[in-house]
Amino acid sequence: MPIEDSECSLGKCGFKGLRYMALEISALMYPVQVNTEVIEDDSNGFLYDSNE
Repeated sequence: MPIEDSECSLGKCGFKGLRYMALEISALMYPVQVNTEVIEDDSNGFLYDSNE
């Protein structure tokens, strides 16, 4: 779930990541905004900060 850490992204939530998790699919999310509260890195998903 790529998302920029910008003023525009402040109103977004981690709903897409939660949907993946509900389907038991590992969520890959940028560590911005609420994503860091939803994802426990390497436990219920993965946080990443590059495109590689």
